[in-house]
Formats: sequence, structure tokens, C-alpha cells
Amino acid sequence: MKTILTALILSATLVTSSGALAATALAPFEGVSSDPGEESPDSGDPCVAVTCLYGQMTGNSQNECNAAVKAFKSIKATKKHGIFDPTKTLKKRTNFLNGCPSADPDIVKQILKKFGKLKSF
Repeated sequence: MKTILTALILSATLVTSSGALAATALAPFEGVSSDPGEESPDSGDPCVAVTCLYGQMTGNSQNECNAAVKAFKSIKATKKHGIFDPTKTLKKRTNFLNGCPSADPDIVKQILKKFGKLKSF
């Protein structure tokens, strides 16, 4: 988990057009454990999902995140007869990610814009 956090923090060092450091980019990492004894993050924790999906979105995905990403992917909604419904899926995934109070709302919106309505990715 420590390698995930380090890689994501390095990739999240964004600079705004005025040259100021975008501190909000680091918000999804609040409350994430960096304990090296922790083998895999809790896949049901929305904060872990935000961190891992942000890493995947920025090209820094880690093997330790597979369970959290899989849990997010498994959140799906269907219409009648089991047909995938992207709009209802987006709503369910939004509710799940909003369960992380320390996540930056702008990053959550970016994640949902990219992955929210997809059946698989």
C-alpha cells in the first residue's frame, strides 16, 4: 500500500496555470494507511476505491488495487430482464464513492466521468 501511496502522490503533484501547487489533488489520500504490514487494501472502503481508481486514471495502477477496482466494477444496475443500465449504475457508483468524506469532490467527478457508466473497463 505504501508503494501505491508514494506513486500516486508523485503523480498528483499538479501545478496550476498560475504555477501554484494544486493541494486538492492530494485529498483522496487522506486516511489511507501506509502501513507496510498491510498486504491489501479493504476493497469495500470507498476511500481506497477513490485512491486506486485515481491511480488507474492517471496511469499509476498497482496490483494491490485489483480488489478495490474489482469491487467498484461489480457495482452495476440493470433494467428489466437483466439489461445493463448505465444511468442507474452511475448513480449507485456515485453513492458508493461519496461514502468517502475525505475525497476531493472534483477527483470523484473525474473518476465517475471516466468509469461511472462503463459496464467493464
